[in-house]
Amino acid sequence: MTEELKRGAHFSFSPKGERRLSSRAEVLISLALLAVPNIIAWVVLYPGFFQADHQYSMGLFIRGELDQGHSLVWCALAYPFIYLSPSYALYGLVQIAGFVTAVFFAIRKVKRVKVIKSMVPLSALFGLFPTFLAYNELYSSDICLAYALLYITALAIELVQTKGEAIRSLSFKLQLAGILALAICLRKNAPIVGVLLLLMIPFMGALQRRRECVSTIACGLALGLLIDLFIFPTVLHAKPSRSQEVLSVPATQIARVFAYEGDVPDEASSLLSIRSAEEWAEAYEPFIADFAKDGLNLSADFIKDWAILGVHNPKAYLYAYLELEYPFWTFGYVPHAQTEVDFGEHDIFTEHSTKGEARPEYLAQFNGTEGKSWLWRELGNLPDVTMGLHIPLVTEICSALLFNRGLPLWTVAMGICLSKKGHRKEFLFVACPVLAIMLGFLMFAPVASMRYAMEAYYTLPLLWIYFARCTSRWQQA
Repeated sequence: MTEELKRGAHFSFSPKGERRLSSRAEVLISLALLAVPNIIAWVVLYPGFFQADHQYSMGLFIRGELDQGHSLVWCALAYPFIYLSPSYALYGLVQIAGFVTAVFFAIRKVKRVKVIKSMVPLSALFGLFPTFLAYNELYSSDICLAYALLYITALAIELVQTKGEAIRSLSFKLQLAGILALAICLRKNAPIVGVLLLLMIPFMGALQRRRECVSTIACGLALGLLIDLFIFPTVLHAKPSRSQEVLSVPATQIARVFAYEGDVPDEASSLLSIRSAEEWAEAYEPFIADFAKDGLNLSADFIKDWAILGVHNPKAYLYAYLELEYPFWTFGYVPHAQTEVDFGEHDIFTEHSTKGEARPEYLAQFNGTEGKSWLWRELGNLPDVTMGLHIPLVTEICSALLFNRGLPLWTVAMGICLSKKGHRKEFLFVACPVLAIMLGFLMFAPVASMRYAMEAYYTLPLLWIYFARCTSRWQQA
């Protein structure tokens, strides 16, 4: 009779008498926790938010202009769901499916290597976390990269927990190399992930089969770069990304010098052949580099002039960098470049890029806020509203967890500092995807956007659970 009750309730019992869900029930509950809240969010926020730069890239793709500015791979994958479908909201369901798949298999891997006992609590955290619910409705390659980085982190955990034995599996090798190559094709900052993982492996003394680990990561890195740097521009004749994208910090620093009438030596006067002093000054914006970097090209002469100007104006360069990037390391809420940019209407980007050549049914969807829900219209303002209420604990929790672009860096820093001596390298290796992406932002980000931080944000629940393991005596029973 007791055994029948156990089977009927889908529970099993450990030798200590602990009640546990059966594998089938655990899987179903985990999938429900991941999928149902996101589908509800999709209905409430219908048709979702089509990120501005990706609207522009999709418009070029529709006209047959292959441009690598904002992920050609993403445009190709999203094209049938965004452009050929009755509504670009269909892509929202595809993105939710990607989220559920990446998170479910990542959690399953973490459980299989005995970092967690049950999939349900972690599934609930991922599925009900408000920031994830909102950003799963932002249609962009950044969010897809976040899913890829999440899975790479799960693979890193499996590699560490098995002391490298996981790499013996051909399936594991294909997953690691393939997902790394996909990440590189999605965003230009992803190669840093592979490089950082390669740099860490020689220091992982407990890791067996390090040569196989290095070769697998190197293959994924090489494949991604081959596709992005050779196949797309040479075979498909796609327009490469503009070199100005890596000049956000230098351009902002130069513009600040002119804006504050700094010292411009004769050796750096060739910068005036790019823009006049007045134009440089007008291009300066403390929190966004788009105007300052527009039209610039990376060259040896530009770097030389930037360095010379910096020697004469170190204080201006320091302040320009700090004002541009400080939200990425500030713990808490920073008002500018929050979610209002991500969850706003930017229909003009579609109008400019398609030049009226797209299907009328597609263009008709970009009609401002007409037919949109109240929450769709106000979502971008919710952080400011929440912070402005000053509700004890609620405001502090929202500031620390939901709208905190510095949280990824602080999580990594705390994990490194507080992990036990024997687990510190393990935690750092697992944190490589987050650390690499954040380092890329600190070097190249044109604005400290919440959308950029979300690339690392999705991985945080896995880091938190691994951080708990590395800082306590807790072990899987």
